[in-house]
Amino acid sequence: VERGTLIGPDLDTDNTQRTVVAEISLGSGQLLRAIDVDNSDSARALAFSPLGDYLYVALQGNDQLAVYDLLEQQTAQASGALRARLSTGGAPQGVCVSGNAVWSQNLLGRSVNRFDASQLYAAGEPLLPGVERNSASVELLPAQVLAGKRIFYRASDPRMSSEGYLSCASCHLDGDQDGRIWDFSGRGEGLRNTISLRGRAGMGHGKVHWSANFDEIQDFENDIRLAFGGSGFLTNPQFAATSDPLGAPKAGLNADLDALAAYVASLGAEHLPASAWRNADGSVSAQAQVGQGVFETLGCASCHTPPRYTRSPLAGLDLVNVGTLRDTSGHRLGGVLPGIDIPTLLDLPNTAPYLHDGSAVTLEAVFSATGGTVVPAESGTPTLGAYIENQYVDLNYDDTVRGRALVFLGDQGSRLSFSNVDGGVGGIGAIELRYSSAASSVELRVNGVAYPVNLANVGNPTFAQVNWRTARIDGVALQAGPNNSVVIERT
Repeated sequence: VERGTLIGPDLDTDNTQRTVVAEISLGSGQLLRAIDVDNSDSARALAFSPLGDYLYVALQGNDQLAVYDLLEQQTAQASGALRARLSTGGAPQGVCVSGNAVWSQNLLGRSVNRFDASQLYAAGEPLLPGVERNSASVELLPAQVLAGKRIFYRASDPRMSSEGYLSCASCHLDGDQDGRIWDFSGRGEGLRNTISLRGRAGMGHGKVHWSANFDEIQDFENDIRLAFGGSGFLTNPQFAATSDPLGAPKAGLNADLDALAAYVASLGAEHLPASAWRNADGSVSAQAQVGQGVFETLGCASCHTPPRYTRSPLAGLDLVNVGTLRDTSGHRLGGVLPGIDIPTLLDLPNTAPYLHDGSAVTLEAVFSATGGTVVPAESGTPTLGAYIENQYVDLNYDDTVRGRALVFLGDQGSRLSFSNVDGGVGGIGAIELRYSSAASSVELRVNGVAYPVNLANVGNPTFAQVNWRTARIDGVALQAGPNNSVVIERT
């Protein structure tokens, strides 16, 4: 999570997702230079001119090929090195260079473009004449589904986003998920793990999202208008009458919005990849058969019911709190979040991280992840060389410092102490430390009991705390209620 009201400014249309082309040293892993491709979505491919002095970038969401002068880029400010943005067919995903010819492969244009770069190389002329040719003789998708897929990918449609930054495919490329956690607190929700659309057939698994806050795919009109900055597909009076995502339906009001829903609905079980955990002939392995027995014995199917492996309903509500809700889980439509919509287990190996907030990085971690209370570091008492840094944090570091404050543990023996920490119902639990440091060690003391902790290097640059990890300490004995003392000491 790098932006959102839990840690700083909210997501906006310019800063939910940005397209950046970066050069990184394979030896050191350090960033050498970067181009912020303004007002753009999803750079999918790049290629260099024969001399390496020009860079071509396929912008999937904008149906364009961006051309950069790399020699000028070394000294130019912002986008000063941009020489041209050339129109291509729909959703360019490939680009290659052969002599003076530059080619783009356009997924949803079902076409290729050929551009002549001879004048660019000879005289710096940015206008490259181009021709487009069909690359498919037979269309396999139904017309409505193809139309919806084109809408799904196109960020430059002003109905979709205000400046070409965002489309549905920005996070759900090919209907999949981006593996990221988003702070949607500003949308009346909380930390949310991106859900894959593949295998769910639109509304085939009941209401959508972790909080089951939409009851039709057309409800994404709300996100398009309120988060993407798009003008929307409905008329303003239509949206005013249907803005409640659980109220009056939007289906049938706009053909393009219905086409978008038709494409999402087309992503049924046939779009799921074959499991790498099955035998080569597709049969269930002996180990998986043992796991199936455990699954059935423990009653997992009572919630994750085959064949959908969820019992999420379209009518009614079935939110369950299995103990993973935290302060950062936020709300449901701005109100109370009583539980989480039961996720499907289909395609599980390919959809990490897990749980609604991504707090389980692996499947094994799912069975130990729990909810709890977030205690800000700055609410503790620093002593013996530890201190709170809360001045100009967003300028000196960045917005990954939550609450615009952090605590530095200085030399060996420096401490950060907390009192009256709530241990819930008490018993054996876990404590997670969010930290940003080189390899180091601390001692966690809870009610006087010591737990040594080794912290791995997070890979910060020398000048700032911008990379963060979480260290989890299991087996911690907690007292019930706000009766616990916690001390973190540098060792």
